Amino acid sequence: MIPNICFGEEVHPEEVVRNRITYLNDGNLDRFLSTYSSDVEVYVYPDRLLGKGRSRLRKIFAPMIKKGKAKVDLLNLLVSDSYVITETKNIYDINSEVSITIYQVKNGLIKSVRFVRDDIVSDHLKKERAKQ
Repeated sequence: MIPNICFGEEVHPEEVVRNRITYLNDGNLDRFLSTYSSDVEVYVYPDRLLGKGRSRLRKIFAPMIKKGKAKVDLLNLLVSDSYVITETKNIYDINSEVSITIYQVKNGLIKSVRFVRDDIVSDHLKKERAKQ
């Protein structure tokens, strides 16, 4: 993985999140994953855990990136210390949606992600139930 360090200095949280979006849009899975800590935690706001770890993200995003079906348009961005809040239009395959996401960035990597969306909870629960 390529570290998020620029000339020996830590990358600002906003830049980490912007890089994440750029790498996803470019279809560069390894660079995209390099913006996350190896033990990243992904939640539905405020605290419903969806998954942990960079390897989990790889399983989720690899098929979309491989097919060239993932794109994110940044609509708004707000930064407060180590937190970056984005409003994005997410396009996966032929579907699109607007979402709010809260990223916590530590040591130049995304440590946690919180999706502020009601629909993702029900979608995730349906998929988990279908696996059982």
